[in-house]
Amino acid sequence: MNKAKVLPPYYIKESDSLSLLIKASMDQFKKLAFESEAVVPYAMLVDANGKAYEFWLTTKEQNEDSGSYIEKLKKKASLLLSRATITACAIVYDAFVLDEEGIDKEALVIYTIDKFGEQLQHHYPYVLGDKEIVYGERWTYTKAIKISEVR
Repeated sequence: MNKAKVLPPYYIKESDSLSLLIKASMDQFKKLAFESEAVVPYAMLVDANGKAYEFWLTTKEQNEDSGSYIEKLKKKASLLLSRATITACAIVYDAFVLDEEGIDKEALVIYTIDKFGEQLQHHYPYVLGDKEIVYGERWTYTKAIKISEVR
């Protein structure tokens, strides 16, 4: 008798590119969190060879048109995804979010978009210790929420 594996309804299958992107984003956040008092939002991308890179906005890009820094990163990520060699991008930032019980928590937010246009917004509540970051349970929105909705 062959039993099919049934996944819980909240389970989101991640591609290899997405898994690599999330791990690289979390590693970079850890490095930045211990190097500075405030982590400036940044972006990560994964190329077709499975290598992850971080990128920020240039001063010129920051001063162009209106819009939030995060929205500008999303725009740049979308442009980079149009290249054949880029498979996925993430916008990474620190935010205060409300969990399902309405409790305000500091969280690492990783907004991902892949080559096929799938957008996910992952929240990783965390506590910063002396030499490590302890992450709580992740929750993910399958439709990215507006930046203005994040507290």
